[in-house]
Amino acid sequence: SFILSGLKPVAVLRSKGQSSLAGNANTRRGLVVVQFLISQVLVICTLVVISQMKFFEKKDLGFRKSSIVTFPLPSNEAEKLDLIENELMTFPGVEKVSFSFASPLSDNNIGSTFGYAPLETTGEFDAAFKVIDENYLELYDIELLAGTDISEYDTALAEALISEQALKLMGLENPQDAIGETIRSGFGGSKRVVGVFKDFHNKNLRNKVDPIIMVKYPGYYYEGALRFEGSDNEMPGLIAKLESAWTAQFPDIIFDYSLLSDQIMQNYEDEANVLRLFQIFSGLAIFIGCLGLYGLVSFMANQKTKEIGIRKVLGASVGQILNMFSKEMLILIGIAFILAAPIGFYLMNDWLSGFEYRIELSLWVFAAAIGFTLLIGAVTTALRSFKAATSNPVDSLRSE
Repeated sequence: SFILSGLKPVAVLRSKGQSSLAGNANTRRGLVVVQFLISQVLVICTLVVISQMKFFEKKDLGFRKSSIVTFPLPSNEAEKLDLIENELMTFPGVEKVSFSFASPLSDNNIGSTFGYAPLETTGEFDAAFKVIDENYLELYDIELLAGTDISEYDTALAEALISEQALKLMGLENPQDAIGETIRSGFGGSKRVVGVFKDFHNKNLRNKVDPIIMVKYPGYYYEGALRFEGSDNEMPGLIAKLESAWTAQFPDIIFDYSLLSDQIMQNYEDEANVLRLFQIFSGLAIFIGCLGLYGLVSFMANQKTKEIGIRKVLGASVGQILNMFSKEMLILIGIAFILAAPIGFYLMNDWLSGFEYRIELSLWVFAAAIGFTLLIGAVTTALRSFKAATSNPVDSLRSE
């Protein structure tokens, strides 16, 4: 509208308006390139975020995350917990029940330190302490590399399990060498190492795996978990039975539960919101880009009305005329992609650098972005250029 308002009425009345508009074709092309530049950057970003979210879902965290229900424990009285466990184990499909301070991937870690006497340094190492029971490793399928699990009869609370990262801090390479060793613990005093387990992710994938030490401490049991086998259709019945057992012990407190898999994905809620925003804005940008491309093709069709008529009279086919418009579209989208690819790479590489565990940017993301944009552009161009290519040449040539 700014360009049209700048036309001189005298020039328009003397039929020079078309030539004035023709001089602004490059402006139109430039705007279309900018529109598709933004569109392709957003498409690249959307594809990368989708890939990273799928990576979150499929990444092996070092423990089982499916078919596990967790629920809070208002009290850790041994009698009540025993009654709940015994009743839950009678339910069909329930394989294991465990009580702990928190699930493997949880922000509820007890931060403390540990030391190992044979080391030359007497310094203490930071570690994440997890309070567990004797069923914890089996329920979550955490792999034991050496030794045994914590004993059910460890009433002295003197046993500990350590992770591979903690083993390295002790200066040991072979997990078996740690069995029977004593560590100084900032949580409950000295402990005897009875087992070494494989590292697992105790935080989200933005952070490195911490050294982890697991100990038994019934006074810190604040979360229950059960593992079940069966179809999703059986879930409502299982939850109803769980609620019944829970309410029998805690009648004055509202029952609550969650699926472990849902808890894990809640760690990436910010990324899910970013993905939704990219999807919305990329859709809007593509739509606006298509409008710009449609407008450019319409402008070209109006400018070349007589040329198209002459070509058709001389025997040009519909396909040849469509090809004439398609070349313009290919060039503009190609220029936009050349500019968009490095911008998208820089933005997404910077975003991914915030994750300790992430995907690698691959060529398929950029190929998919240009392919999708070309498809949308081809459809948009075809809608307008087909009308011009199939018009009657008599109508365009008999004017003036």
